[in-house]
Amino acid sequence: MKEYPESTHYSFILQTVACLGAIYNRVGGYRTSLNLCKEVMERFGDCFKDEVPDILSIYIVMGEALSGLKRPKEALTWSTKAVLGTQKVYGMASSRTSLAMQYLARNYQDLNDLEKACDWQEKCVNSIRDSFGTSHPTKISQDAILMDYVARRWRNPLLRKRVLGRRKAHLDQVSQQFGDKDFRTLGCQARLAQDYFFCASFKKAMLMQEICVEAMIQEFGQDDERTAEVIAQLATTKRWIKIRKVVYWWLPNGLLK
Repeated sequence: MKEYPESTHYSFILQTVACLGAIYNRVGGYRTSLNLCKEVMERFGDCFKDEVPDILSIYIVMGEALSGLKRPKEALTWSTKAVLGTQKVYGMASSRTSLAMQYLARNYQDLNDLEKACDWQEKCVNSIRDSFGTSHPTKISQDAILMDYVARRWRNPLLRKRVLGRRKAHLDQVSQQFGDKDFRTLGCQARLAQDYFFCASFKKAMLMQEICVEAMIQEFGQDDERTAEVIAQLATTKRWIKIRKVVYWWLPNGLLK
């Protein structure tokens, strides 16, 4: 076995396990995915170097499975190996490298290291941009995740306002590419409304949430999870508007935006 590290037979097994493990991860079968990866690593791991593409795919799947099992420190180990390997084999402008970076950023977010999460997610976005251009759907979706990380990192309302301009530009791009009623556009609208909420611009948040809820009910129905989430956010915004009116009753209405 060690005499033939490039064997198509072993390569096929690793590819199959990586694909199967990824499917299990998608449906929440993280334990099964991890066990599959461990088994194939024990049997064939010594036959391949870290930079062999099929082993790198296993690393990515293992990192995702461990993340799903709420074991972020272990997940970080495998995600880091995947990023270092994909960078070496494919370079920065590669879909496999960007995917590995995406999971590494998510691991850092799980560990609440938002600075590194933002750094790696930005590298992921740049990798996708260099590979596919600025208008590729994957680049647009990953850019949204980057802004979510940045928003979480900057919890102070004054700092969080830095996100607003970028989020607005992103919303315009998504709307132009997918249309006003697309779930990606409406989701971006809802996140922009939340940015306004955390910047204490409650009325702007409420108006945008009301528009978003109406559109989501028409497109997805009132019982849809996405619609229900924005309805709950709208209820929270209205509650805070009432609280602020009670606390600051002596201020003119025009100052409470």
